Amino acid sequence: MENIFKNTADMLEKYSIQTIKDYKELSNLSLHELLYNPVYEDLARFDKSIQPYYGRSKDTAKQALSRVLNGKAKLTDEMVRILSKNMSMTINDLAWGLSETLRERQVNYAQHLFLDYVENSRMESLFFSIFQDAFLSEKYGELVTKMLEGYVPFAIRSSYTIYVNGDGFDKRHAFSNPSFRREFWRACEWLYSKLNFVYREKIGTSWMSTRYRSFLKKNNSVKSRAKVIENFFNFIAEDEEIYPSEFNYGKQVKALIDDKVVMAILEYNGFYHSMLLFEKPDNEYWKIKKQDLKDTLKYIRTLEKRQKEMSKIGCYI
Repeated sequence: MENIFKNTADMLEKYSIQTIKDYKELSNLSLHELLYNPVYEDLARFDKSIQPYYGRSKDTAKQALSRVLNGKAKLTDEMVRILSKNMSMTINDLAWGLSETLRERQVNYAQHLFLDYVENSRMESLFFSIFQDAFLSEKYGELVTKMLEGYVPFAIRSSYTIYVNGDGFDKRHAFSNPSFRREFWRACEWLYSKLNFVYREKIGTSWMSTRYRSFLKKNNSVKSRAKVIENFFNFIAEDEEIYPSEFNYGKQVKALIDDKVVMAILEYNGFYHSMLLFEKPDNEYWKIKKQDLKDTLKYIRTLEKRQKEMSKIGCYI
């Protein structure tokens, strides 16, 4: 079975680990203190071999957390439950690597702004990572392409790539191309900004913050991170469908390229080869078609420029 969102799940694990490291530095607690478990206090009173820590042992707790922080082991649900309680944050804040509680501890305004920046950066990174995993999968590749084609440069790139490669289009090979990858990230950034813009206009808050926080309330297990991320991606896809751009430039460009540019090229190639022995291809018909193509391509560039200008003022169409 395809583990579509493994890379994103691994990224969230790193976020969680960094949150633990940041808290440890702020609190000056030792590793075993972070895994203090009061559940074992009563047992420890009657059995001196038991200590009130994860694994019933101070050494076990220290070694287990050390392995996690050094990337040699994964967080378990039990560890997250104990850690979150000792760090005074929710299970979800720790499991997903974001914490309002950690921010509230900061009394320095500069630190507050820095944590805001880190959280927003992590949200953007999460969004991009989810889309990369989905795009490279068999299950969601076409859906991601359709969602990102609202961004004009990606719509152009998508049409060209499919025209050149046809059914032989290799997404992983395409993604290894820095130019394609750069266009992909910009398309993700455009969609992310568009959804944030729509949410701010409708309910006065950013999209990612609203969706992210509501999603976290479900107390999801770290064991099922990949599945949770897949559900989250489907939420994003639903939002994109619910709030489409009314006059989306990217969709217009895609239609123009597919219906006029590509079809004209295919028509020209077929005509050229069949009539090569009888007449030159530069007849009046093709002169008109050529001018039509030039006008179409000029209009496409105009739409691309217009979309860029609109984005600068916070309007994403």
